[in-house]
Amino acid sequence: QTQLLTVVGGGVVGDGKEVEDSLGLSFIGGILPEHSSVHLFSLTDNSKETSGYDMACKLSNSNGILVQETRKPSHLVFADPHCQQIHSLLDHTEGIVAGGISVASPNQPSLAIGTNVLPPGSLIGATFTGNIGLEVVVTQGCRPVGSTYRVTGVDGPAVHELDSERAIDRLQQTIDQVMKDGGVDSITVTSDDFLGGIHKATEIETNPENGKGTIPDYFILRQMTGFRPRSGAILVCGPQIQPGDFFRFHVQSKEIALGDWQATLKRAQTERLFLGQQAGKALGAFQISCMGRGQSLFGIPNVDLRHVESLLPPNTPIAGLMANAEIGPTGIRMGISENSKSVLHGFASVVAMLCDYSDSVAHQQIEISCLGNATGADAWE
Repeated sequence: QTQLLTVVGGGVVGDGKEVEDSLGLSFIGGILPEHSSVHLFSLTDNSKETSGYDMACKLSNSNGILVQETRKPSHLVFADPHCQQIHSLLDHTEGIVAGGISVASPNQPSLAIGTNVLPPGSLIGATFTGNIGLEVVVTQGCRPVGSTYRVTGVDGPAVHELDSERAIDRLQQTIDQVMKDGGVDSITVTSDDFLGGIHKATEIETNPENGKGTIPDYFILRQMTGFRPRSGAILVCGPQIQPGDFFRFHVQSKEIALGDWQATLKRAQTERLFLGQQAGKALGAFQISCMGRGQSLFGIPNVDLRHVESLLPPNTPIAGLMANAEIGPTGIRMGISENSKSVLHGFASVVAMLCDYSDSVAHQQIEISCLGNATGADAWE
């Protein structure tokens, strides 16, 4: 039985090109390998019987067929921009999770499962088990500017203080430094010019003697959505920022994006070499790229897509969309990994490779009970 997931994006990827400036439709489908299962699910804000946490527990336990303990089920997830459940789902779901946030007009639906169009605030997805699963690569493309701060005042998406000073004043200091370094007399700044880089602090990174701790080298990029000049706050996508987290401003950079692609490709190739016969065979791939990338960043079309193609065997089908935000782990996850929690990224490109593990040397099959579908959709088998 065939089931469909439908997502509205700001552009589509398919037929060897990225379509950004006109209406388009991209579709990918196929036949599952033996001893494999795909389980579709959906969740709306009106769901009283199921929460994001409950759904995450079911997805982590999976259903259908599980192939080896070292490769947990993987999930493809898409959420509406108004979805309140996505953070709970990402925080508690085990295994690899990839996907993105749809692009929707106000009060307009942007997701569907089968022929059922879901209301704003919903999410949809597919869980892969058995001899099929995802391998995911995430690449970013922004240059850090200014100092690294600790968040000392925050209320949901509103960052009030960085190192005990108003966040908007820290941004002004960063702008002044950018102007000085670039020899610019004036600069007009909107929330689209800068991104906030977040790194969740751990006990190891916290030094009680100076309060700063070890400065991290990896930040999750988040779109800045606005300012509150009167209170001095900066609004950043995502409500999970906590006091003590690291914060650094970033700006878009074509050169950094291209350099990160090259480094990411080399790391991915190295990881596949180490996997050897445990690596899966790529059947197809989903590309979820930020709307801020594409031709507006690189100056020419299809740059992200050409790099995605170099990850895959020739003629491997690729489909995808331009998203509001991208879902994926930090870096590369080739199916065998601990600590593979996924997060919401900004200005990233996520590649979810759908792989067949039928020929893997470690494909001992273990039957487990099926938990069923929270929304009644049938598995595609």
